[in-house]
Amino acid sequence: MLPPKFLLACAILSISYIAKANQPISPTDTLPKVFVLGEYDGQPFETLKIQYQYSLMDACHSDMETAYYTWVHMLKHLETYAQKNAYDLGGIKLWLYAFWNKDGSISHLAFYLKPNSRNVKPEELETLLAGFCESYTFPVKAEKDFSNYGNAVFPVQVEKKITTNVKGNGG
Repeated sequence: MLPPKFLLACAILSISYIAKANQPISPTDTLPKVFVLGEYDGQPFETLKIQYQYSLMDACHSDMETAYYTWVHMLKHLETYAQKNAYDLGGIKLWLYAFWNKDGSISHLAFYLKPNSRNVKPEELETLLAGFCESYTFPVKAEKDFSNYGNAVFPVQVEKKITTNVKGNGG
């Protein structure tokens, strides 16, 4: 006969295993850190979009200029990271879907090369982006996980906002 403590321990382990098995699987667990848009359509990707439905604009308190320049900031850092890793991003044009955690760390990056992009191997770009995700933290912090879907064209051209005070001649 087995000791009662052993039977109790087995029962507790069985219950905790069943409870863990019945928990929904997070998209973070099922999707790779970097992937090509369209490869993981369906429930995991849709769940990821819902989990990160708070937008970059929301995280920037509806300040379009801040949202734009932080997006460009990330693209410039990606460009610098690529240069340091001897990868030429020049001529690459893509749609980029970034998913950030509240602390600005990148949870996932999804991309799709545009038809007019320079031809590159997606798996090489995935490798580069995965390394970038591990080394970069977005400058925006938010109260919720957030995301942005936008364009990325390399080399990155930053347009500075020019403010002038023009006074009419009153006449």
